[in-house]
Amino acid sequence: MLGLCAERHVSVSFLSVNGRFMARMEGPAIRNVLLRREQYRRADNLENSAVIARAVVIAKIANCRAVCLEQYVLTPKVEGVSELKQQLII
Repeated sequence: MLGLCAERHVSVSFLSVNGRFMARMEGPAIRNVLLRREQYRRADNLENSAVIARAVVIAKIANCRAVCLEQYVLTPKVEGVSELKQQLII
């Protein structure tokens, strides 16, 4: 199974029982010099860097919101939690 993942360039991560990252296995590296050069060019451009940074921050906030909402659903009813849910839904 791991060999098939490697052949198809699918990374496999190994986590501890608690979900802590332990190792990652990847297939053969595909080195694309032109892609890497373009990535560096875009990183040097402030406008492109700002667009990427904005997208990362928005995604992190959305993920944090999703985690908070999931915890709300899984948490027993506690005083003040319903107000928090209303703030998260907005």
